[in-house]
Amino acid sequence: MCKTIITTIMVLALTVNANLIVNSGFEDPAVTATAYNLTGTDIPGWVIPDGYAVDLAHPSDKWVAASGDQSLALNALTYGKITQQIATIPQAIYELTFMYAGNPAIEGGIAKTLVTAAGSSQQYDFDTTGYTHADMGWTQQVLVFAATDNVTTVSFESLIDGINSPAIDDVSVVMTQIPEPAAIAILAIGGLFIRRKRI
Repeated sequence: MCKTIITTIMVLALTVNANLIVNSGFEDPAVTATAYNLTGTDIPGWVIPDGYAVDLAHPSDKWVAASGDQSLALNALTYGKITQQIATIPQAIYELTFMYAGNPAIEGGIAKTLVTAAGSSQQYDFDTTGYTHADMGWTQQVLVFAATDNVTTVSFESLIDGINSPAIDDVSVVMTQIPEPAAIAILAIGGLFIRRKRI
């Protein structure tokens, strides 16, 4: 019983500050030019729902990523959407961060994206005025949410049609606050170990 508790607490401790997103920078699959109209599970770790498509942007013929070589163009021919399911702990608090920009192909275009996780959602807009494919103006955005289940779906959905695609890179989800019962258990176990050592 004690070993089980200790193992659970160790897992919780390791989970805090660990990025839960797979293929967070969209570097897989590696491409040498922009890959267009990706659907389904074409991007490992992610799911592009039926009826949607996205592009995998490469700087050789698109724009410079926030980091690495590749980033996500949320629009392909039309509105795009991409999701990923992650393991979460109910009542734990998580912080979703991502780098955000927009395709500056049309001066003054506004990229619009709806980001959702565990019932929390927020719209993010990006004005592409003054930016270029070489200087995208990447900015970090944040969404804080409380998990409600053991599995949480993280979703990015474009709210604008056409060439002014939202651009996404470096997605991260980390636990920032352990649920109160687990936190109390950690303190209790720590106190128990201290008492045993003293004895």
